[in-house]
Amino acid sequence: MKPLRKVIPVFLTTAMVATLMFATAMPVNAHYPGAVIQSKWATVTPTIDGIFSPGEWADAAIVDLQAADPANEIEAYVYFTNDGDYLYALVDVAGDTTDDYDESTLSFDTGHDAAYTDGHEDTFSWHFDEFDHRVWNSTAGQHVLCCHFNPTLPLHTGLAVARGFGTSPNSGTNHVMYEYRIPLPLILAAPGDTIGFAMDGELDEFLGIYDGSTERGDQWPFFRSSTIYIYEYGDLILATYATGVGGEAYPVNKVSLLAPWLGLALLLAAGGGILTMRRRRAN
Repeated sequence: MKPLRKVIPVFLTTAMVATLMFATAMPVNAHYPGAVIQSKWATVTPTIDGIFSPGEWADAAIVDLQAADPANEIEAYVYFTNDGDYLYALVDVAGDTTDDYDESTLSFDTGHDAAYTDGHEDTFSWHFDEFDHRVWNSTAGQHVLCCHFNPTLPLHTGLAVARGFGTSPNSGTNHVMYEYRIPLPLILAAPGDTIGFAMDGELDEFLGIYDGSTERGDQWPFFRSSTIYIYEYGDLILATYATGVGGEAYPVNKVSLLAPWLGLALLLAAGGGILTMRRRRAN
């Protein structure tokens, strides 16, 4: 039998290594503390036509922008759902009842690293009668990859947006709304992933929502009326089939909460082993 003084370090080292493995496997937490959206699994596939059809967004997660930050100037709600191929988003601007010059912008921190990478950091925008996909360019700031979405480009298959003017469960008065369908591979994401997200376009004129007739706007995760930088984005957690329907998804950053307890469990197990060996020696 090995001496007890040689066994104890082995148990302690095993516990420490296991704890470090769980702790270092964690991605970056929400860039803006507490700003987390949990998407839900799409049991109904939304039709991207600018119409809030009955039941179409029943399974979606809903963000009330004015509740998220009372400084936001327009009543608006954003819906999120995803399947294995696409992220679907509905921007329901209940407070914009004028059908005129308007904007909507969704931005992503691809890689969830709070850093700008050329050719990534995708932004999808509708402004007035144009809609485009922009990526980061270290020289220009942002570069238009395609204006009027081009689904023939690599990874762009299925990319779509539609603007509508009608009613929704949030308002019986006609108002502006936008529906987006974004291919997950385009934003380097898959079900279960956490990706940085903001309603802002890195350019001051692109708020997350903008009503041209009243010059009011909204942003997420907070309202600034100017650029929200990538390290200030919130988190969007994509659903998986097992966790996205009516239940809580377990984002990978929850393991960071479990890591100390896992380490403690291993230490207790080590202590139990030591006591057992002591009893055996005593006998």
